[in-house]
Amino acid sequence: MEEDRIIKNYILDTNVLIHDPDSLFSFENNNVYIPFIVIQELDGLKKEEGEVGRNAREAIRNIDSIGIDNKITEEKGFLLIINVEGINKLKGDIKKNDDIIISSAIILKEDLKKKSINQEIILISKDQAVRIKAEIHKVETEDYKKDKTDRFENYGIIFPENEDYTNGIRSVRYQIDEKDGFAYKKIWGENEKQLLRKVKPIYGIFPKNMEQECSMLALMDKSIDIVALTGKAGTGKTFIAILLAMLERELNNYEQIIITRPNIPINRSYELGFKPGDTGEKMQEWTEPIIDNIKIILRYCLKRKKENTQVNKRNFSGKSIYSTKKFEGLIKEELIIVQPLESIRGRSLSNKFFIIDEAQNLTPKDMKTIITRCGEGTKVVLTGDLDQIDSRFLDKTSNGLAYLIDKFLDEENFCFINLTEILRSKLANQAANLL
Repeated sequence: MEEDRIIKNYILDTNVLIHDPDSLFSFENNNVYIPFIVIQELDGLKKEEGEVGRNAREAIRNIDSIGIDNKITEEKGFLLIINVEGINKLKGDIKKNDDIIISSAIILKEDLKKKSINQEIILISKDQAVRIKAEIHKVETEDYKKDKTDRFENYGIIFPENEDYTNGIRSVRYQIDEKDGFAYKKIWGENEKQLLRKVKPIYGIFPKNMEQECSMLALMDKSIDIVALTGKAGTGKTFIAILLAMLERELNNYEQIIITRPNIPINRSYELGFKPGDTGEKMQEWTEPIIDNIKIILRYCLKRKKENTQVNKRNFSGKSIYSTKKFEGLIKEELIIVQPLESIRGRSLSNKFFIIDEAQNLTPKDMKTIITRCGEGTKVVLTGDLDQIDSRFLDKTSNGLAYLIDKFLDEENFCFINLTEILRSKLANQAANLL
């Protein structure tokens, strides 16, 4: 019965509201408490540039729209503010805001106990250190779980011949099928199938394994609007994405190639805005991994020109335009645009080949904001290593790339491939597996 339901009281850390400003509405009809120090932190963050500032402002608007002591839902469940400034429930002096937030949970727990109210008190934080300290003081804690998922771990595999790979999902997957001159079978929807031949070399570049080859097939497939390529460093995911982007743009299937990646600094002194020089100079370090891949492809194009051979003849013949152009020329003519993620916001991207590198460092909300920018005719490719998260409050199961894969696995215009073979060198392979 509803009367017997135990009301839960969730206390939110600042990082939860920065991660998801709508988290206030994610706890059904239970009580949500916001420590006063969290309001102060949000106020201090609201002028920040980028995602942090936007989310702080949105969180403040959400709190204001509900109003203090007002219902979050039509049923039970209230939003309340706790003010414990100057009250110390931890040993020693409170010097950190984290300690004040933990004290808020302790005070609320003691207050409900005095009133003989049997309700759960749960501190929600994305900071592991906060959760550990709170649990030492007998406060129950949880990570924010709404956008966590590990569903991707079951998919992204190239399946052996004769092994069923319907798996109950509708997105595109590939199976080895070596017969009658074919190499692979594309499977999608309920059980739609198409036999595919091996990929021809592109600008003289051959795929190194079946994972790369199936990635190429997905990137050339006009029926697939969004592709997610995951894998450790050295598996070739970014290189393959850029290689196919250059081919597809040369075939006039797309107007431009746009490549971006989130800028996750080690500390604030490394953010673009804090570095000396103009925008190009500030971005140089940030764009170098992308530029390196493009220059390798251009060298292959030049080599093919010298050998007087034709590039992949799929739908066209003749020499590649890239054999006569340098990276600087491609940028000048805006055939390839390499930009920080912030400059993508607010744009409407139509008929573009859009690559988001290091996508595992995006939040789920950030991912939604970016993908909804994509217009008609745009192909989106996301690359990332789900085991290498650089963003402070994200992990393997809560980042934007894992979230997108989970939500798109049942969409027929989506393909997810996990590349597992590291190709850089024997030493790089050893390092990835041993260190």
